[in-house]
Amino acid sequence: MYLDFQVTKENIRKGRKGNPHSCAVALALKDTKKFGYIDVTDQNIWYKFKNSSYLNKVKVTKKIAKYVKNFDNKKSVKPDTFRIKLS
Repeated sequence: MYLDFQVTKENIRKGRKGNPHSCAVALALKDTKKFGYIDVTDQNIWYKFKNSSYLNKVKVTKKIAKYVKNFDNKKSVKPDTFRIKLS
């Protein structure tokens, strides 16, 4: 199953640099209302679906990795759409 999600201007504004639970990408994933737990790094996304205790991991795409690195390093990022493959 694939999930498309969008990082909005609000996600960027509210996001906390260097925080895997509340960076812009993590906030965008939380906005989908599918997850009870999200942790985003420039290598992986760890997640739990709502009402699940099973922790899943997906490797981020190169596009997401670059976006997370730029955001964490205080470089300019713009709203964008991403796709991940969920297990």
